[in-house]
Amino acid sequence: GSDTLTTCNLIVYDNGGANDNYAVSCNSTLVIFPEVSGNSIAVSGNFHTENCCDYLRFYDGVGTNGNMLGQYQGTGTIPTLVASSGPMTIVFVSDNGLQYEGFELNVSCVSCTPPENLTASNIDYASAELSWTGLSSLYVVEYKAEDDTVWTTETTSDTSLTLTNLHDYTVYIVNVYSNCNGELSPATTI
Repeated sequence: GSDTLTTCNLIVYDNGGANDNYAVSCNSTLVIFPEVSGNSIAVSGNFHTENCCDYLRFYDGVGTNGNMLGQYQGTGTIPTLVASSGPMTIVFVSDNGLQYEGFELNVSCVSCTPPENLTASNIDYASAELSWTGLSSLYVVEYKAEDDTVWTTETTSDTSLTLTNLHDYTVYIVNVYSNCNGELSPATTI
């Protein structure tokens, strides 16, 4: 069925609860609103569903017309997903076949939303241009070569940054955070 909640601290389970498998033929929609105006819903957790036919989807905003934040099936961990507009819609669908343990989702509220639409362009042997969108007046960018353990950190008030002194033929991991008066948002990563 469908339901709505207003909260900033909750654990959400599938219809089997914390200890039982979910039921067959589920088609559930849950819309979660933050209880504090100006905050956004953040969700993370674990899932174990049938790999082929059952899925868990997350949408930004109310309903399924917003940006899909992620779809998960099989077994794994859901990274922190943050709704940019406040509420988040969660959809769970299962067929009439196998049932598994389902999911456990940790719901919280954040007041500092992460940047969106992070892209890298004009990549050459020693540099790359990053760009993103966001509402913050300050951003923290951290990056490192895939095999390194040390992060390089830069701060900018722009929604773009050119990384320099990169190594040729090297894969880099980049995280961009909004800095809201000292509080960092969850990372947006490429």
